Amino acid sequence: MARVLTITLNPALDLNAETDSIRLGNVNRSRSTRLEAAGKGINLGRVLSRLGHTVTVSGLLGEINAAPFDRLFSSDILADHFVRIPGQNRINVKIAEGDGRVTDLNGPGFDVPADALDRLKARLGNLKNRFDAVAIAGSLPGGFQPEALAELVTLAREADIPVWLDTSGAGLTAGLKALPDGIKPNTEELAEWAGHPLESLDAIAEAGRSLQATGIANVVISMGEKGVLCCRRRVTGKRCHRP
Repeated sequence: MARVLTITLNPALDLNAETDSIRLGNVNRSRSTRLEAAGKGINLGRVLSRLGHTVTVSGLLGEINAAPFDRLFSSDILADHFVRIPGQNRINVKIAEGDGRVTDLNGPGFDVPADALDRLKARLGNLKNRFDAVAIAGSLPGGFQPEALAELVTLAREADIPVWLDTSGAGLTAGLKALPDGIKPNTEELAEWAGHPLESLDAIAEAGRSLQATGIANVVISMGEKGVLCCRRRVTGKRCHRP
């Protein structure tokens, strides 16, 4: 089994509510509600831990509402290397109606202090020979510069550890320059990078191959209900296929 480090810079508390239907401007009753500590890197860590891997979770965590995360790390056997900073972790609300419609309302999250990156790098220490893979996943909090994300990718590469990046926008653009071993954009994020709509499978595959041409060996593109498109570099060239 592998030793994996996941980094989540903008964790969230997800409030999930199920209801029959929403009447705007009225009081609505939910059938059930559930509050969960979450974030892309944390969610990934939970899955990997349950599959038997040894998982360390790190990143930035707001002090004000950190308790649900503390309980999660303990219950799911995740080694906690998060840096606590002032502020509150964002709260995301997901409302699922009986007809299948889902509405998301995502909160803003905390603003990071100026020394956040230095504190995180100090908390992580020397990565060499400690991990078999690193995954940096999720959005960036307020005040965290996209170029700092590239520094985290470089930190793993300098330790000769395969590193995967799953983010969007300016963070994705900056992170790509550090040449992670793999990335996992969705079609919207890939279209944003490409600078034009991707309206066919061929167009998505071509954009994936263009990303590979910049030096990214593995590009896994999530396409919602259509599945995923996996582009891997092989000896014979670049190939894209749907698992």
